[in-house]
Amino acid sequence: MLQNMARIYEWQGDDVRALEYAGRALALGKKVGDKEEVANAYATIAYAEAKRGHYPQSLAAYRKSLTLLEEAGIRRQIAYTLTMMGNVQLRLRRYADAAAVLQRAVDIGETIGTLITAKAYVGLAKVRYEQGNFDGALVLAKQASELARRAELPGTLWTSRMMEGRAYRAVGRLSEAREAFDKAIATVETLRDKTVGGQESQSNFF
Repeated sequence: MLQNMARIYEWQGDDVRALEYAGRALALGKKVGDKEEVANAYATIAYAEAKRGHYPQSLAAYRKSLTLLEEAGIRRQIAYTLTMMGNVQLRLRRYADAAAVLQRAVDIGETIGTLITAKAYVGLAKVRYEQGNFDGALVLAKQASELARRAELPGTLWTSRMMEGRAYRAVGRLSEAREAFDKAIATVETLRDKTVGGQESQSNFF
């Protein structure tokens, strides 16, 4: 119940209350010896801290969550956590570290599910872009878009389309960049109609 409340506040954008309830869930999970509950609480804390720009704290919480998940062998959550860690490493401009954890996420994700793999490919595309490898970023972004399109994952598809557009623009392929950006906008508009918070996502994109 506490973890569910934390996630509700997280979805509502109330990171302070999300951290409060995640902290209570963490304490309870430790008290009763529920490692999965503790891991989930750490992940919620990590996500909220990242949203607040507290990236070192976020990364530390994700690492604690990852350790517990690896002990339990929960591969789907391991891959998801690695993907989120990679995104935080990106924020810290630690590109080699980001690439390493994101590649681990891809390796696991390819055996268990499209959603995680597509998200990890987007992260890897961002790494390559920041490293100046625009052709590599484009290849990875297109792979992510194809996976997200086939699996009907608009939340991932718009970010991969945006990365395609940035990579196309960086290599001077401007008409293809415009097409990719148009597709990203169309996907965000779809999210706005179907998802709570879609308008915010559209605003962030623009």
